[in-house]
Amino acid sequence: MTTNEKVAALRALMTKKNIDAVIIPSADAHQSEYSAPRFAVRAWISGFTGSAGTVVVTKDHGGVWVDSRYFLQCAKEIEGTPYTMHPLQVQTAAEWVSWIAENLPKGSKVGIDGRVFSVLSAKEIKNTLAQKGISLAVDFDPSQIWVENRPDMPCTPIYVHDLHTAGVSAVDKVNAIRSFIKEQSADAIVIDALDEVAYTLNIRGGDVAYNPVTYAYLVITTKNAILFTDEKKLNPEVKNYLQSIAVDVLPYDEIDRFLREGKMGKTLCIDAAKFSAYHREILPKDVVVKCITSPVAMMKCVKNNAEIKGEHRAMLKDAVALTEFFRRVEEESQEKGYDEADLASLVGDIRKKQKGYISESFGAIVGFKENGAIVHYSPKKGSAKKIEGSGMILIDTGGQYSDGTTDITRVWYFGTPSQEEKTAYTAVLKAHIALERLVFPQGYSGPQLDTIARQNLWHEGLNYGHGTGHGVGAAMNVHEGPASFGNKGITCGVPLEVGMVISDEPGYYKAGGFGIRIENCVTVRRAFENENGVFFGFSHLTLCPIETKLVDVEMMTDGELEWLNAYHADVLDKVLPLVKGEDARWLMQKCSPVYRK
Repeated sequence: MTTNEKVAALRALMTKKNIDAVIIPSADAHQSEYSAPRFAVRAWISGFTGSAGTVVVTKDHGGVWVDSRYFLQCAKEIEGTPYTMHPLQVQTAAEWVSWIAENLPKGSKVGIDGRVFSVLSAKEIKNTLAQKGISLAVDFDPSQIWVENRPDMPCTPIYVHDLHTAGVSAVDKVNAIRSFIKEQSADAIVIDALDEVAYTLNIRGGDVAYNPVTYAYLVITTKNAILFTDEKKLNPEVKNYLQSIAVDVLPYDEIDRFLREGKMGKTLCIDAAKFSAYHREILPKDVVVKCITSPVAMMKCVKNNAEIKGEHRAMLKDAVALTEFFRRVEEESQEKGYDEADLASLVGDIRKKQKGYISESFGAIVGFKENGAIVHYSPKKGSAKKIEGSGMILIDTGGQYSDGTTDITRVWYFGTPSQEEKTAYTAVLKAHIALERLVFPQGYSGPQLDTIARQNLWHEGLNYGHGTGHGVGAAMNVHEGPASFGNKGITCGVPLEVGMVISDEPGYYKAGGFGIRIENCVTVRRAFENENGVFFGFSHLTLCPIETKLVDVEMMTDGELEWLNAYHADVLDKVLPLVKGEDARWLMQKCSPVYRK
């Protein structure tokens, strides 16, 4: 089916069901950021393949709402289709709901598939629409028209995550959750988020590309724990492990019947931001529902000492791989005729040499010249740009290791950069350094610190639309809540705590010109304590040179130059003993101190 035919089929179904508009998100039934191909309904119906975005189809309009990371990509992919791109003004805002409220007449009905909307998001949509006399139906499934070639549910093996790296046993985690349930005077909790299920039981899987998770639900009661998943994923070792930690296993689809029949008890804890609107609808009327923030979110977000040590090991392995990769990017790309897609493939091939490597943590972003300005650009063989001539190349890449998860962005330059390019790059570097050098009082959240970075770009009349950083999992999803540095429109967040791992990644993107982003993973540390309280800071985890060819030294303060040289000295100290030959030569050259003339 063409995109036009898909839209026509959807509108026919809408007419049959008396639906005036349908909202199609990117999420799966667990409100995941990244999901298996079976749940890629939004991409299938629209042709926009970016990892985030929302589609709205009415009887006479098709819209795709995306944030600044996807403006250029979306415009290209939906060209010639019945869709119009709607740029989000605020990255995290559901601006499509306001659009529907303003454009549909009173008495209209909007349909959503309640499985892929959380209780909270469905409630917010319903309340906004109700103000304009528009109703919401949570039982409209647009995927009904996807009858040909729809992927099956994934069924990759589950494996046990090493306790040495996890740091805390699954039994201790389950007991901590049981204590929480009792504090809430509840009988049970449903854990929907895939990474929270995997974290709690110290298991991992491969059902979602790049994320070591498995499709499953976990119900913990005051007396037992039940994992709902496909038993075909469990080998004898994993079955024995689950039995040893007193976790029963039921089929994945049994969760619906389990909830509908109220088998978890009369008082249930749910996280309204993760529990599906559909599951809320099927709960027995006599079940008391307590909406809480999942205790697993913070347990997972604040890494223990073993997890931080694992992150250090993963970052060091990544540093060795990236030293070879980035050297070859600089020295071989033009000689060997590489294009962006070749480099995106090469980085994974090089990482495979490292012990404990599992997969990339996301598809590598490799953008040369103007493609670097497409924030989440995914190069494809056949259309990828050749690396030839002078210009800037942006590479954002990460790895999943048994020890931990990495995420890094670097920019390199072929030829001699212009002053405009150097000014923009140096402003981004100053923004990056501002956060890494920051010391702040305990109790502050990431969004409160966001402007510390941005002020360096604002001073030059520059800005970027994405957040300054996101939480990073420990051998888990590369994007992890709830900690982040936020974005405009986000005025609050969880207070930062020692052990959190966050990316520091300011950027600047000139459409049609170039893209710049400099990203390290950092961990929150305790800096000092005095009569004014406890102060925190950040320690870098990522170990990789930062391009100095693009630095305008006159824009840098003495403190910023001192930080840059100290960072490169640390990279040399930790990584140089592990590399040799041409890689060692390149690393020493790239880590050379920078001084004023």
